Amino acid sequence: MLLRRNTLSNILGGFEGKVYSSTEEDSAKTNIGVVTRFNPLVDPGNIEVRGTGRRGLYNILLGVREPRFEIDMLLQDPTFLDNILDGQTALSFLHLKVGSGGEGLTFTEAFGNRITGSCKAGDAVNATIEFWAKDCAALASGATTVDLDTPMRWSDSVVSVDGETVTDWHEWRFEVNNNLQRLPNVIEGGTRAIKGRHRNVSATLIRDLDDYAKYVELMSVAAEMAIFNFTLTLGSTAIISSNARYGVLASPSGPEDLIAKQFPLEILDLT
Repeated sequence: MLLRRNTLSNILGGFEGKVYSSTEEDSAKTNIGVVTRFNPLVDPGNIEVRGTGRRGLYNILLGVREPRFEIDMLLQDPTFLDNILDGQTALSFLHLKVGSGGEGLTFTEAFGNRITGSCKAGDAVNATIEFWAKDCAALASGATTVDLDTPMRWSDSVVSVDGETVTDWHEWRFEVNNNLQRLPNVIEGGTRAIKGRHRNVSATLIRDLDDYAKYVELMSVAAEMAIFNFTLTLGSTAIISSNARYGVLASPSGPEDLIAKQFPLEILDLT
C-alpha cells in the first residue's frame, strides 16, 4: 500500500504576525512590542446606487478608500505610546509582517485615532490602538530588529491625584479619542490628509473604599470640590498630566465583595 505524504499547509496563522515601525519605507524595521491581536482593515467606502424601478441595487461604486490598523499589545516602550497620543504625529511607516517570508502589509503615515491603556494590579500594561493610515500596500522590504519581549508591569506605573500618589488602586484605565477626520483626494479616491479635531480624554480608577468622603465632597454646595491634577506615569514617561474632575462615582457591591469604588475622571487634555 502506498502512503501519501501530506505537505504542511501554507495558510498563515495569527501567531506568526509581528508589528514594526520605521522612518523610511525600506529601512530597518523596529519591533513595537508583544502584540496580542492585530486587525488590518481597508474600507473601500462603497457607494450603493439605489433607485426606483428596481428592488436591488443598480450598481456599487468605489468611494473613498480608508486603510486602518487596529492592534492590542503589551506595552514595553512608553515613548511609543506617548508619541502617538496627540493624533497629530504620524508613524511614517507601520508594518505587519506575517511568517518568515515577505507576506504582510505596510501602512503609510499612520495616526493614532482612539488609544486606550489599562492595567490591573499584578498584571502587565495593555494598550489598544486604532491607527488611521493614508495608504496601504504590500509589505516593504528591509531588515527587522530583535523582538521586544519584556512588557511593563503594574509596578512600573504611578498614579497620582491632586499631587498625592495613589497606592490603593486595583485597576486603572484611560482612553484618548482624537476624533480624526480623513480628507479625501478628489482625483483618485485616496486620502489627501488626516487631521485631528477635538480631543476627548478620560480615565477610571478602581480603588479600595474605606469611607464615602468623596461622595460628600461632590454633594457639597457650600464648598464645592476644586478641580485637581491627575497624572499617570509609565516608567519615567508622563502619559497624562492634566486637570480633571470626577464623573459619576459608583461602588456596586454584593455581600461577598470588599467594597471598591469606581472613580471615573473627566480630563481636560493630555497635558
